[in-house]
Formats: sequence, C-alpha cells, structure tokens
Amino acid sequence: RPIIGFMATYYKYREMGVSPSLVYKRTKDIFVNSRLFMATYSSMNDPMEAFYYGNMLTHDDIINIKRDKTKIRICSLSKTYSDVLMWAHYGGAHRGICLEVEIDDSNCSEREINYDSQLWTPNNNYNDVAEDIMSHKLIPWQYEDEVRFIRKLNGGEHNPQFLNIHITKVYLGCALTNNDVQKFQRRINCWLSSKHHPLVPVCQLQQDDLTYWNGNDHVSLL
Repeated sequence: RPIIGFMATYYKYREMGVSPSLVYKRTKDIFVNSRLFMATYSSMNDPMEAFYYGNMLTHDDIINIKRDKTKIRICSLSKTYSDVLMWAHYGGAHRGICLEVEIDDSNCSEREINYDSQLWTPNNNYNDVAEDIMSHKLIPWQYEDEVRFIRKLNGGEHNPQFLNIHITKVYLGCALTNNDVQKFQRRINCWLSSKHHPLVPVCQLQQDDLTYWNGNDHVSLL
C-alpha cells in the first residue's frame, strides 16, 4: 500500500564505522539527511533474491518481470530492535546501532515479507508481480522479521535511491564500552544538530533485552 503520513515505527541495524570510512559516511548521511538507501535487488545480500518458479508464466511474462525488477528500489527494515542475530549480522556484532524510524515517503509501497519453504510461484495475474516476487523470501531469513519499502522508478523521481524517514530513537549495541556509548551519543547529537534536526533518545541495550529467551524465564549468565 502507499505510504502517506505513515507513522508506524520500524528498525534499521547499522554499523557506525570509523571516519573517514565509507560505512561511517553512509551512517552519517542517514542522520544528517534523514534518509535510508534503497538498493537494487541484484545488490542485496541474499543470493536467491527475486528468484521464483515461472512455470505458470509465459515467455513474455518472464521478460516483462525481468524488466520490471530492474526498475525497483528496495529499503529493508525490521519490525524488531532486539533480535540477537540481527545485531550480530547487521549491527556491527553488537557494537553498532539500531535506528527506530518512521517512514515519510509518499512514493513507496509497504510490503511485509512472506517466508516460504520453497521458491514462490507467481500466477499469471501480471499486476505488480515484480513487487510480489520481492515480497517472498526463503525460511532461513525469517529471523529478520522484514518489512520492505519499494519504489517503482519511472524516470521522474528526485533522489530515487533514498527513502525519507524520521528518526525517533537510537539503540546502541550491548557490547559497547561506556566510553564508546558516550562517544556515539556525542557523534549522533552532532550529526543531528548539523541540520537542526531534533535530538532523539539514545539508549544502550543490555543482554537481557535481546531475544535469547523466546518468552521463557531468563537463565543465569555466568
């Protein structure tokens, strides 16, 4: 569905990086310009991204889908800030950050990911089939609890590779030292202040906040 005045919160895990690295510059850009990068499907980290079974489609359908897939930009977000694997894989091994964001972009659609045991088979109803394909992933990715924001390019967009956001909170990884926490807080406040954005709460997660427990009582950590 289109995102117009959408106020739900989603989460983006990031490394902070060290100046002047590319990771540092990209993380800084998120705070300074209130935007997230939108990737092409071919640049994403799943080698099976946008694969599907086409046995119900004609040759022309498959050609059209291939064309349409190249006209799509994707920003992947999560519905949780506390997943231990997300922190390990995308949050700098618990030494990075997780941004809580609201989406402020009327030119995108929102798609929740369906996690399937095998490649999805689109039917011959061609409407938005490229987006439908982008909304299916295999079960090993289920821990990401992913929501995607998808933009179809038509040639008239301004900065089509970015999704406009409001940052509402920042979580810091549980493996950061006290000195790192203070350094990150200062850095984030500096980035936000540089464009007169309002400051946001910054807090550090603890081990007990993470999804080790799956709703059960906590065990003792030695």
